[in-house]
Amino acid sequence: MYIATTTRAKSPWYVPQLHKEYYTYEGLIQCIYNHVDYFVEDLKNGRILAWIENQLGMKELVDNLRGQEASGDQTMRLMATLLKGSAYTASLDLVTLEESYKVYLETPINLRYKLKGDEALEGCLYAEALKYYKKALAISYSPEVENNIGIAYMALDHENLAMKAFSRAIDYEDRLEFRLNRIKLNGHMGHYEAMLKDLVDLQDKDDVGEVWYQYGLAYEGLSHSEEAMAAYMKAVDLSDDYKYIKGFVSFAVREGSSQLVEVWMGQHPLDPIKNTYIKSRLARGQKDYVTYVRLMECLCDLAPNYLPTIFELIDYFINHGQIIRALEFMGRIPKEFQSMEEVWYYKVIISRAAGNMDNFHHQVAELTDKWKNEARKAAVR
Repeated sequence: MYIATTTRAKSPWYVPQLHKEYYTYEGLIQCIYNHVDYFVEDLKNGRILAWIENQLGMKELVDNLRGQEASGDQTMRLMATLLKGSAYTASLDLVTLEESYKVYLETPINLRYKLKGDEALEGCLYAEALKYYKKALAISYSPEVENNIGIAYMALDHENLAMKAFSRAIDYEDRLEFRLNRIKLNGHMGHYEAMLKDLVDLQDKDDVGEVWYQYGLAYEGLSHSEEAMAAYMKAVDLSDDYKYIKGFVSFAVREGSSQLVEVWMGQHPLDPIKNTYIKSRLARGQKDYVTYVRLMECLCDLAPNYLPTIFELIDYFINHGQIIRALEFMGRIPKEFQSMEEVWYYKVIISRAAGNMDNFHHQVAELTDKWKNEARKAAVR
């Protein structure tokens, strides 16, 4: 039941929670879909239907829906039917949508705020996530929400506020995930002694790869090479997670212990991607750059969507004055990733390295405009 309408209201529908005005059916329906809890009362008392009828002239639609507005049990069905009339949401299953809204609105409001915060956090909208998490905490305290507040503050580089949030969560309930977040933050801040103190205090840690990886980072930061190596090896023995392998191999290469890595590889069968990655690290550590580049190119073929590998090769080519090769690997980045900020960054760096200053300034202006647009979008969501 898609309703094609371009009518613009003379008086907008104002959503105070968002400080936004809506003049069209499509705009209002999109807002209802994303913020259902803001509209329940106005559906029950008929204000939304009155606005749609009086401002948009959609009398036939409203007449068909009038019988649903009086019953509280029908509110979600009414809302789902309205959404079905928008191009933005026309393809949604009406029954599923109605049921999901009922479940959502039966959820306690503090949990609804947490869900909205989680959604914002996942979308990297950290300021918005903080807004919802703080609303949730104002209703009922939750260490999970406090921990997520710490994550959002950490992403925004507010280290002291993040530290306080993690510590409050730990004081309320000393969970592994909460303490690991404080450990990671201390590592980010270079507080390696504090990392070790938290790690020592952890319970049931012997079989957790992340714990031993953090031990490795802490000992490395304190220049305790033997302890760091032992911790990194413990982490990769517990799990072949790419991050742990990277930490172990990178440290071993820096310490001149490539042979130790080769022995470990012989004892641990790995998939082709991880095997090739480790060999490329060893080749670079041994300054065998021809082999390093060959293996990295092979790695790009094995995992074409893993951008860090492509970026590393581009960095290498730029630093060695091989601009044509850098451009070649820029061309390997899949279309769906071309709009990423880091891709734009490398376009700028390549232009600058090529000495094309006019293009360099043009790329910087484009990048700046893109960031501004993204910031605006995040601010109005």
